[in-house]
Amino acid sequence: MLPAIAAASFLSCSKSSGSLGDVISSGLSSGKVIISEVKKHSHLTLKNESNGMVNLENWKLVEIRQYLMGGSDTNTYVIPAGTLLNKGASINYSATTIGFVLGADETVYLYDKQGSVISQKSWLSFN
Repeated sequence: MLPAIAAASFLSCSKSSGSLGDVISSGLSSGKVIISEVKKHSHLTLKNESNGMVNLENWKLVEIRQYLMGGSDTNTYVIPAGTLLNKGASINYSATTIGFVLGADETVYLYDKQGSVISQKSWLSFN
């Protein structure tokens, strides 16, 4: 459910929850990765806030769009094999590449490969 807020042209809030990362047996870090930015209709950015490299292979980005008259749509993007994010690094995903709208009244979730919510970002836009 989207949070109730006062009227604004564009409001963004973020929350990280769930397990914090992905334990990798190959010596990579158990890390905290967040959705650090969403630019409307353009791109989203993931940032590694952990102390080591994080393997994002098979993690998922899920976009849920809410409609004023009820209902919603969902898009899912699975992060491909070989996607490693160094300590302090960020990675951008264009809306076109991942098949997301990144429009109004949405929430984007980041899930690790075990299916735990790692980060989320929600926003509302009023016309």
